[in-house]
Amino acid sequence: MARDTYRYLRVAPLVVALFLGTSVTLQRGVDGGCSLGSISAYYFTPVHSVFVASLCVIGMCLIANQGNSAFEDVVLNFSGFLAFLVAMVPMVGADLRPCSGTLVQYDTASAITNNVTAVFIAALAAEVLRWVVIGRARNQDYRHPVVVITAALGYAVVARIVWQFFRDQTWFVANAHNWAAVTMFVGIILVILTNAIGAYLNRDRTWALGYVLTAALMIVLLVAVVLITAGSSVNDTRVFWIEVVLIASFGLFWGLQTFELWDYRDRAQKTEVRAEQTGLPTPQEGVLKEVSGA
Repeated sequence: MARDTYRYLRVAPLVVALFLGTSVTLQRGVDGGCSLGSISAYYFTPVHSVFVASLCVIGMCLIANQGNSAFEDVVLNFSGFLAFLVAMVPMVGADLRPCSGTLVQYDTASAITNNVTAVFIAALAAEVLRWVVIGRARNQDYRHPVVVITAALGYAVVARIVWQFFRDQTWFVANAHNWAAVTMFVGIILVILTNAIGAYLNRDRTWALGYVLTAALMIVLLVAVVLITAGSSVNDTRVFWIEVVLIASFGLFWGLQTFELWDYRDRAQKTEVRAEQTGLPTPQEGVLKEVSGA
């Protein structure tokens, strides 16, 4: 039963990505094949509910999924929280005129104030619960310097976003979406790289190569999005298609990890089982092992 629950949790983000992709595709069909400048711009179309719901579900899955290591778990938690902000704060400056046939009007100012406040309060409650209840069972891995530094950086990013929300709503509305989206994908890339390290240490070179190639593709795409949005119109459809491939790359990683660990709780359990079956030694203690959970 527990294994089936874990598998449903693993598969859920892939189904939700298909859910969002289908909704955007249907909307593009209604608009005669016209693409907005970004997937986030579909917040202002009939895709709105699917867009918000999809990111919230993916965010919850990232938070609920326990990583292969304390490092991966911390990064997934922050990435999951940022997914909620990407959903609740629409992209500013998107030119919707080319696909203006079925736009939906929203009072974004009121929505942002209400929704983001709710996200912050729920996140604070969840964090207190994690520290008070779950934190008691935390092992020494969460006190590793690399994990502590990573958590500190994550809290710093969140603190900056929260501070700007209460201090300068204009800045928040204009920048929070991009800050959250870029940081979220950076976190996911870090998780992919730690999986590559874990697979390599575990002598699963094929899996390691798959993770490395996926991370490299996402890095290139993320840099391309940043450069294009900084130097051209927000409605440049190149960003839309790069985001499509970026999300597909995340789906590829999640699918790879799900398939690799389908019969295991995490990579540490896979390493133990493999050592028992083959007699091969497990990876030595060290930063790479601690970070990757090999």
